[in-house]
Amino acid sequence: MLEVADRADVVHLDFAPGWLTASRWQALNIRRERLSEARARWLHWLSADELEMAARHAQDWWAWRDGVFAFVAPTEVDLGIPAAFDFSERAPSLSSASTPIERIVRIDELAAWLSANASADKRLQANVVDELILLLFADYRFAEAVPYLKRAVTLYRSLGERDRAAMCKVAYGDVLRTLGETDRALRIYETQARRLSELKATILWAQTRFRVVSIWLQKRRLGKARDELANRLLPLAERLGDTGMMAVGLGLLADLERFSGRTREALEIEQRVLSIALASGRQRMAGIALAKIGHMLATEGRFDEARAQFNRALTTFQGEGSTADIAAVLGRLAAVDAANGNFDSALSIHREQVLPLLQKDYDLTRLIMTHRTIGRLLQNQHKPSDALTEFHFAGELARRAGNKTLMEAVEQDIAGLRSQSQPEIVA
Repeated sequence: MLEVADRADVVHLDFAPGWLTASRWQALNIRRERLSEARARWLHWLSADELEMAARHAQDWWAWRDGVFAFVAPTEVDLGIPAAFDFSERAPSLSSASTPIERIVRIDELAAWLSANASADKRLQANVVDELILLLFADYRFAEAVPYLKRAVTLYRSLGERDRAAMCKVAYGDVLRTLGETDRALRIYETQARRLSELKATILWAQTRFRVVSIWLQKRRLGKARDELANRLLPLAERLGDTGMMAVGLGLLADLERFSGRTREALEIEQRVLSIALASGRQRMAGIALAKIGHMLATEGRFDEARAQFNRALTTFQGEGSTADIAAVLGRLAAVDAANGNFDSALSIHREQVLPLLQKDYDLTRLIMTHRTIGRLLQNQHKPSDALTEFHFAGELARRAGNKTLMEAVEQDIAGLRSQSQPEIVA
């Protein structure tokens, strides 16, 4: 192929269906420097699924693309790609691009328009930026959303919508937290909560303070978290009669009790959350409550009861839940198997059920955590070489994601493996 590329102007790459697997895209990505040295330009002819895999598994190669062009044959194949908006006349509404291929094409459309229309009407720009940010978040491309979040802040400030500008900064904090920069996220949340309080944007203030409490719990600042919940957020939810806010606050209170070693109290509170969720028709909230109840039962060794709750959560998520929700519950079921010494079953769940779900959405953070879990399971089975392979892959994903916290965690995994194994096996 390289010999041909050194003689031709363009090389058309059109492989048999199914030949371009994730591993082959990764291999191409590793060899991208050599391919870029060739005289020819590379033209890939890809199906929708293959295009998605290219963007997921050959990210560096994908970043070098000159363009993506969709050819639709209505009588044979309908890719469902939305037609480009005429941005010169109207602002786009929230995109219906829900599949990965639709998101990829739509993101490129919106980014190109923003690049070419920096002086367009600010309201029009804000609408486009909003859609682009949502699509990038849906595609787990959080770092790429940062410059657009900053642009949104500037636009909303110029439009006089200071509450929306503040929430764009809160969303930036969410990105930082996803990338492992918890301290920076906390500072942003606290600053924006003060601004939202000054603006008397009560609901937005509460949403931001819940984020603050969540980080305090993560850092085990339990006294501060309890005071915030008991004296500010839960009373506010009760005063407003906001059942959703009340359920969120009680869920955090249940976490606090669990971290304090009061599992029975945590279970009782989480049951209240479940009751609120079911009564108000919030299926996803009910699924999360069921999963948390199952987790607490499992930590007490009540494995059969835990399985029952996890299975209820899975059933609930089938109606209204994300791929990540389902993958998380499957991971909990695998943890129950591992706790009972059934490592083969736990590995099977992670490899055959969890990974395919996460790979479909390319949820990098959860993919990293799953590969780390598989590595630890293999380590428990005394398979250090296989475990090291998983840890190395998790580390590469963490590097791509720019998540310093997970990169350090993987390094600790590898160090722990090496301390327990023969050096020549895990070199």
